[in-house]
Amino acid sequence: MDISTIETALLEQKEEFYSKLKQEYCFRPEEELVNLDSNLAQVVIGIRRSGKTTMCFNVIKKSGINFAYINFDDERFYKAN
Repeated sequence: MDISTIETALLEQKEEFYSKLKQEYCFRPEEELVNLDSNLAQVVIGIRRSGKTTMCFNVIKKSGINFAYINFDDERFYKAN
């Protein structure tokens, strides 16, 4: 895989992620259970389509911290050359 493919994928993912952060989502009380100051991993579990990702967007948006996000399910990361 060439570096330009990786760069393109990451830039597109960044643009998509920031566009989602601009949207308004409803507050969920469970958001308060996520502790981004902890040294422990924060795990969000639930049934399919229950709003786990939306809740995470809210937590990230309200935290004001710098973060990195990479979706490794992107097909460009595992195409065989």
